[in-house]
Amino acid sequence: YHGTATTNAIKILRNGLIAGGSNGVRVANGAVYGHGIYLSPNPSHAGSHSYARPTPYNGRQYQVMFQMRIKNSSIAKHSRNVWVCQNSQDVRPYGILFRET
Repeated sequence: YHGTATTNAIKILRNGLIAGGSNGVRVANGAVYGHGIYLSPNPSHAGSHSYARPTPYNGRQYQVMFQMRIKNSSIAKHSRNVWVCQNSQDVRPYGILFRET
């Protein structure tokens, strides 16, 4: 899973996920484990307010998170909740999740 600000969802759908710090994409939440695409196998972790930042719309707050396909050999597992993929070509969004907070 990959949680993000709602405003990034269209960019991700158009361009795919791009590692922060490359191709003009800013690093959004730091790079504790280096540059790359930060993912989690745990939707509760990826869906936290730190990553899936709530966006107001019509008096309500919404979050967005992507379900991802990842090439196994490209994953660096830094903890049970934090995975990093260095290669944008090895990550594909296949589902988008919205929730009201």
